[in-house]
Amino acid sequence: MHNSKIILLGISILLIVFTYSASQTDQATELTNNSGIISGKVLDDSERPIEGAIVMICDQNSGVPLYKQTMKPITTRWLAGNQTTDIAYCVTDNKGGFTFENLQPGWYRLIAQSWMTGKEIKGLLEVNGFLIKLCGTAENIEVSLSMSTHIEIRPLGNGTLLIDEKMPNDETFLIISTAPTSADPILGFASWSGDFIKNMIGFNRMPEGKTSVYGLPEGTIYVSMFASDSVPGFLEGRVQIEADSTVMLPYTQFVNSWSDSRHTAPEKLKELVAELRSAEIATDSPIMEVYRKIQTQGLKNRHQSTRALIEHLNDEFELPSGRIETFGRIMAASSYISLEKFVTERQEKRNTRDELSEQLKAKYKEKIEKGILPQPIDYTSVDTFFPNDPEAGQELDMLLVNKDYIFRPPPYGDWLDIVRRGFRRASLDTQRNLMSTIHYKFISQPKEPNELAIKIIYYASFDPNLTDAAVYYGLARMKNKPRYVLERLVEVALEYRQLSIINSLLYDQKQDFLQLLEPYSQSSDPNIAQQAQTVKQVLDGTLSGRQLTRQWDEIRAKQRTQKAKENYLKEVKKLKEQLGANLPELKKNLIEGDSQTRLKELKRIKEDRLYMIIDEDFFDAFEKCAEDINSLVKINTITTVGRHWIWSPRFKPQSQRAIQLAMKLSEDPDPQVRKRAVRYGLSVVKNKSDEIIKHLINIAMTTADYEVIHRIAWGLQSDKESAEPIILNYLETGSYGRDKLTDLYIQIFGKDPPTIPENQ
Repeated sequence: MHNSKIILLGISILLIVFTYSASQTDQATELTNNSGIISGKVLDDSERPIEGAIVMICDQNSGVPLYKQTMKPITTRWLAGNQTTDIAYCVTDNKGGFTFENLQPGWYRLIAQSWMTGKEIKGLLEVNGFLIKLCGTAENIEVSLSMSTHIEIRPLGNGTLLIDEKMPNDETFLIISTAPTSADPILGFASWSGDFIKNMIGFNRMPEGKTSVYGLPEGTIYVSMFASDSVPGFLEGRVQIEADSTVMLPYTQFVNSWSDSRHTAPEKLKELVAELRSAEIATDSPIMEVYRKIQTQGLKNRHQSTRALIEHLNDEFELPSGRIETFGRIMAASSYISLEKFVTERQEKRNTRDELSEQLKAKYKEKIEKGILPQPIDYTSVDTFFPNDPEAGQELDMLLVNKDYIFRPPPYGDWLDIVRRGFRRASLDTQRNLMSTIHYKFISQPKEPNELAIKIIYYASFDPNLTDAAVYYGLARMKNKPRYVLERLVEVALEYRQLSIINSLLYDQKQDFLQLLEPYSQSSDPNIAQQAQTVKQVLDGTLSGRQLTRQWDEIRAKQRTQKAKENYLKEVKKLKEQLGANLPELKKNLIEGDSQTRLKELKRIKEDRLYMIIDEDFFDAFEKCAEDINSLVKINTITTVGRHWIWSPRFKPQSQRAIQLAMKLSEDPDPQVRKRAVRYGLSVVKNKSDEIIKHLINIAMTTADYEVIHRIAWGLQSDKESAEPIILNYLETGSYGRDKLTDLYIQIFGKDPPTIPENQ
């Protein structure tokens, strides 16, 4: 979805890209009276002053704009506030004049341009118009303390470039430069780094994807665009500009997974793409080490991975074929492989969906002809309103694959009726999402809400698992609530559910609500009368509805847990009666049997759910299995033990014998056994001891398997307080490689470790 928030986020990332090669300090230097000044004029080709042009000031070495409050290059700390409108710039007066004050000693660059609308600009990153005139640049301006430098800026040329990307919004951002991008556009903002941004000569936020650029110099001009979306897209292009000429930029597709975008690699990358499709790069190769570093940096915040990628764009690596390639080209080629795979799989799903759609359409038509459909809706109960219709469940699945069907008529039938008939067959998450969509599309947006849409959410509210979502996504939010909706809201409120939401969204129907609540206040049941009185106190502000809702949620959670435990114990009793007599033989086979026998019995434990009735005395058998010469036996043993006695022991504490078994197998010679011992065992131990934490860190430091490292980091996130001093001590003493240990710290805590001097 295109919107201003997305483009401002994108520009924030862009500015962080700018800062990559700038000063890394985040401390704003205090301004002094001895700071330098740059002043000057912006003139046209005839030496006439240009009024109303903007002049943006940047750091010369990096191209980074300055922050107007400090006149220092933009830093990552400042960007954390998303204050992207505070870029330093001046607007020229009627004499073409401008002045920048409070500048620290250094070298600066100026970029001047105007929007040819005659209107005051809204801001550098706002939509100011599609006609821009490049007024020139000034390079390598030296500033010293107590020094004033006067500059005259003139156009670089008189060429014209017309751009029309035919975008249906105003969110595309354009950058024009005299240097090419640093990488393929599939790498996003990383392509805007280096010489491309250092040689920027103009920019614009493009109304409907259109911009006409005047004042271009002769020679090759490079453009790149960022189209904000939930999945942003990029493109690059270049044109040859001649004096006194007008050139149209050929229409260029954005690189993205959009249906109308480019999904395939450009000619310059096709050979590399073909090689990488068939090549297998080892997980411990230098290429993968850099890739993992970029992923790790991204865990600190969403911008760091872009900066890390820029750092390694030009690093060279040898591929399995012996070919030498830069990391930027390898990443771009790999990204195209992933993009093409995604688009192909998506198309296959759509083809399958279309085939199913035609089949269901034919069945629907046949039922119409036979008079089977449409059937009147039976409002007698929730069960009759939501029939248990497998075929409707298939229809709903088909509609949900193609989300466009939500916003336009399906190929047959009524969308809401298909939802109603297939609702019971959908998952809980899907049901919640459907209610949100139904409210948005059929209740809140139309002038008159759809009655069937209201009824779907109303009847869904009687499912205890959906009540909160039904209230939040529909019943409470609709205006002019029908009486039956108000009655249902009263019933929900008496359970102390969603009280704050109900109270805040009654609008002008609070008195109607209170009238429906009054009979409960007069109830002969003192509990019901008290509940009604409590709801009244929430409505008049005497009590907090949020606090009561939290209390209700806690009570319900305990009730659910108790119910689940009761059901579990019933199942245990049933299994003991049916299969308990088989356990002695099972145990004997695991202790004395060969590898194939053990594999067969371990499979039986899983399929017959015997883990529910096995106690710790049985662990003698598991420990024998852990000594089997067949790695597959050990893998199945630790998977079974880890899942049912460590990860999810169900109403009993984690087994210490199971944890010790995981410790033992985490040191097995077979890497797959070690991986399972970490995944299903040690990583999910609750309240890990220092011994286990140190053991996990040691595994992470000595393995080349990134999946294992990532799993260990995930597992240690639940024991941060215990893990941090251990890792910091290792960093201080130099017990492990500093870089690898730092990466582990970042994965666990999402930030750099405190600065610790390396051990001398």
